[in-house]
Amino acid sequence: MKKFRDLRPQSLNRGLIKTAILFISLTTSLSTQAITAQIVDDPAFGVGSVLRDAAHNTDFLRLDFTTNRTYTNVVAETAPGGDFSGWHVASEANMFSLSVTEGIIHNSTDANQIQAARDIRDFFCPTGTCLNPSSITELAVGRISNQNLSVTIPSGTPPQFTYGIGSTLPAHPSGVRASFDLTGWQGVSISNSSLGTYLIRTSPSPVPVPPAFWLFGTAIVSLFRLKNNNQ
Repeated sequence: MKKFRDLRPQSLNRGLIKTAILFISLTTSLSTQAITAQIVDDPAFGVGSVLRDAAHNTDFLRLDFTTNRTYTNVVAETAPGGDFSGWHVASEANMFSLSVTEGIIHNSTDANQIQAARDIRDFFCPTGTCLNPSSITELAVGRISNQNLSVTIPSGTPPQFTYGIGSTLPAHPSGVRASFDLTGWQGVSISNSSLGTYLIRTSPSPVPVPPAFWLFGTAIVSLFRLKNNNQ
């Protein structure tokens, strides 16, 4: 009988360890998913219209919704009751934060980063919409809130900086690289099918870990205590 009394706690201990590892893996997986940008639906703009950067609590609207509109028009429509009510124009810092979430460094030659930049580009400009191609780049290009104050244009209003996401092509002097940076500037009265305006909003608070997980953790602790008491 003594032999069995010695083995049972060891067996219980192994089972508890395996259970604890599983629990930690599940919660770690949830935490990892919580900081990865995800494509989500929006009641106003439809299926797959929003990219949610939970790490920075920011939603990005697809770029093709703002093409063929001037910057002035887009800003006006962010007012209450407008087409983009609840949204505002993204800044360079907001765009950089998205690149951090996705692990993309501008000009990187890493294949994974290049593909990630292309995936983000394809979200902002789905096939057949606002892609801004050239012989050396394939980018989604949109205006941001930062102004180029060093440039004087006929309208007298400083132009907005533009931000490009995607990659360079083999014909580029530097070869194929990830692109996630400023690309130039455009006036506030310019509109065309390959130029949009990046819009963001504060995303909903992350969903808390379900109470069942905390109860599960508490049960593990209780089993450990029971095991110790039986020794």
